[in-house]
Amino acid sequence: MIPNADLVLYAHVVLAVLTCLSIAKKYRSYGYLIVFDSRIYFLSLLLLYVSVPSIHYYYVTSGYNESLSTQTFISGYGLYFIFVQFCFFFTPSVLKLLSEDSKRKLPCCESSGLSTRILVYLMVLISLYVLGAFFVSGGGQVRAFWLSRGYASAFRIDLDIKYKITFCYAVVVLIVSYLSLIDKKLIYTWFFFPFVFIDLVLSDRSYIFIACTVGVFFFVSVKRKIPVLSVLACLMFLIFIGIVREESARVGGVNMFQVPREFLFTYISNFIVFDYAGSSLNLPENVVKSLLLIFPGLDSLLGLSEIATVSGTISENSPFLWGLGGSLLAEAFLFGPAYALVFPFLVAFYLQLINKLLVTKSGLGYFLFVSYLFSLSFFFRGGFLTWFMLPLYYVVYSGFWYWWGMFMKSRGKHRFV
Repeated sequence: MIPNADLVLYAHVVLAVLTCLSIAKKYRSYGYLIVFDSRIYFLSLLLLYVSVPSIHYYYVTSGYNESLSTQTFISGYGLYFIFVQFCFFFTPSVLKLLSEDSKRKLPCCESSGLSTRILVYLMVLISLYVLGAFFVSGGGQVRAFWLSRGYASAFRIDLDIKYKITFCYAVVVLIVSYLSLIDKKLIYTWFFFPFVFIDLVLSDRSYIFIACTVGVFFFVSVKRKIPVLSVLACLMFLIFIGIVREESARVGGVNMFQVPREFLFTYISNFIVFDYAGSSLNLPENVVKSLLLIFPGLDSLLGLSEIATVSGTISENSPFLWGLGGSLLAEAFLFGPAYALVFPFLVAFYLQLINKLLVTKSGLGYFLFVSYLFSLSFFFRGGFLTWFMLPLYYVVYSGFWYWWGMFMKSRGKHRFV
């Protein structure tokens, strides 16, 4: 191995250890309050989606036949990205968020005036709709799904496009977040079951990851303590699902070193786009397209629906038979060196904004934080620039019931039965 590659590897290991120690120190100092810091989640996933693959591909070939210099450069950029987030983790705004003053205020959400009964009925209807759509579409093919990851993935994509299952999940998550906070009860998290069930049948983890992440957040919001054993159980369960996925597509046995394929395959996207980084994408067009996410269909009217994107570039140039989607780091190599330089700072300021809105004690700030947790996997698997407006999209559209209740409340209708 060339010295630069060794140096980057050791730096990744050291920074990963320092990050884990810093998070542990924050937990020791502030206890459960750390779950109200958006950086905790982002830094943790950076270690999994960037540091783990960087270290892994130092020893094991990715199958893409990338050069050692490409590996080292991308790993080095990932190191730079993590280092910036690590430094911003200690900014005063975060310390203020985790202060004792914030402890008495977080989280907070004004009552919409809607009765619990109406919202429970709405979740029941959504649950019946989701399960009905799943089975009508052929969701009973459990054996076929487990024997073929490709078939299960294609089924899931078609199901979501036709029936908007992920959007329905976002509606349920926001309602549960609201009721858990207002009624101080966690029983509403049982409405995650239809979506977790779909993941189990399809041997997937996306919805399960969301349920675990927001579930812990809701628990802390209500009980004011972190359920350490439950968190460990969730991690073990996600690892188990990964082993099941590996087993369903195995050839000659399960290689435990390859279990975290979610992170490894996502990282391969960086190798692909790096080879095509000479033809940079149009940054202004992609920014406008992302901003228009909050206005569905408007990008098509403006002729932006067919522009070259990060995920499109990866799909067109991938030599693999499965879809890789996008990657958090990949866009840095396609939007030019200037963007790559400031990109980590843009993400850091974005996370700071999420934190600041949470302490405004408003429904907008609270739901935006919950929607941020819901959207985390989209950032890492699809790209930050592509999906940075997604939390606001969910707040506006998946939280329609809250804004309708607030509107009616302002008209003098204080409670709906």
